[in-house]
Amino acid sequence: MEQRTILTTSKRGLQTDSFPFRLYQKAKKFGIWNPADIDFTQDQQDWRQLDAEQQNDILRLISQFQAGEEAVTLDLLPLIMAIAKENRLEEEMFLTTFLFEEAKHTEFFRLVLNALGETGDLSGHHTATYKTIFYEILPTAMDRLLLDQSPEAIAEAATVYNMFVEGVLAETGYYSFYQNLETLGLMPGLLRGIGNLKRDESRHIGYGTFLLQD
Repeated sequence: MEQRTILTTSKRGLQTDSFPFRLYQKAKKFGIWNPADIDFTQDQQDWRQLDAEQQNDILRLISQFQAGEEAVTLDLLPLIMAIAKENRLEEEMFLTTFLFEEAKHTEFFRLVLNALGETGDLSGHHTATYKTIFYEILPTAMDRLLLDQSPEAIAEAATVYNMFVEGVLAETGYYSFYQNLETLGLMPGLLRGIGNLKRDESRHIGYGTFLLQD
């Protein structure tokens, strides 16, 4: 068995000037927010004032974000394992915050749904295209890393996860939330959480860009 090298007690130490380590520092500074601290009292009142069509539009967005955040939380581990196998310590340190944040996002949307009294089955809002992405393409690309840590496999994972799911789909969803609610001054708790998510996801997308460049 090859002897392990402990990086932080070697001459190498920590690469504190590396991009992943800087992301790690930003995550510690800007990513510490608690979904349970958000007050949804006004959101509940606003929700009751919306008509059925408005409620359905917002509920569709929330349910798709809810399922998407759950999916990316579950599917991130193979990437962390692949990075760890290569002893890329600073990247793994950042990825621990990455997974922590995805878990918080999953919690956040569930708290929103609970506050609105929407506790039934919402999977009907997952369209065929949505299912293709989150039920098939995303887990397939990420699970490939369990057996294949080639640059091609990591590039595919970063493209699907960071660039498309987070960089295209999530950003489009944020825009829809703000268009529907911010201009009307409605549901401040939901929008506060969305603002926190956007900051977290900006670091995730930045890391995906780093992976592809690497």
